[in-house]
Amino acid sequence: MHPATLIAIPAASLLLASAAAPPRAGQWISTATIVDVSAPGMPAGAVAMMKGKPRSHSYCLTQKQVEEAPEEMFRQTEGQCQYKKFDMAGGKLDSVAVCTGGMGKMDMTMTGTYDATSYQSHNVMRFSGPQGSMTMTAHVTGKRTGNC
Repeated sequence: MHPATLIAIPAASLLLASAAAPPRAGQWISTATIVDVSAPGMPAGAVAMMKGKPRSHSYCLTQKQVEEAPEEMFRQTEGQCQYKKFDMAGGKLDSVAVCTGGMGKMDMTMTGTYDATSYQSHNVMRFSGPQGSMTMTAHVTGKRTGNC
């Protein structure tokens, strides 16, 4: 599982609810920026290449997703993710997931805020696998851009 893929996808899933009203179905864009990387043994140049470069992902949120299973937005990753915790209420997000894939295991926490047309989150991803361990932190924002 490629780390950049894992960052963009959780960001997409955060758009899902609002404190006063449900999220608005429609076209959304999420942007994830890696702000910190801790990877023992990784060359400094490789770490520098990962940090600070925004990656955006555009997608259509359906009314069915809004109403029935907003957490399903996380399932667009390569590999399998399961929630240990998923709370979205009162304009706040608090989520913990475990994912497996080609790189091994990833534990991910997300905390953030949201409303019907935007969100922001702080995501921490801890990878462990045959190639060692790595922790990445990302800042993720998203907004509704119109109809699908």
